[in-house]
Amino acid sequence: MMTCKEVSTAVASDGAARLPWTKRVGVRLHLLMCRHCRRYAAQLAAIGSAVRRLYRDEVPSKSLEDSILNSVKKK
Repeated sequence: MMTCKEVSTAVASDGAARLPWTKRVGVRLHLLMCRHCRRYAAQLAAIGSAVRRLYRDEVPSKSLEDSILNSVKKK
């Protein structure tokens, strides 16, 4: 059985995807049994989703785009 420290490290660094399948199963089993690690994984997923949504919705300003295009056209 994996420890909470091992599981939290694997989940936080997205290392679970690079683990051998036996260790991935160990992470999954641990998450099924440990509500604290399950909550931690859910919190990390929520933070990641919020950050992706924040940067996906961010559109560069039109003036910045125009200045870049003008500088490229001049060269």
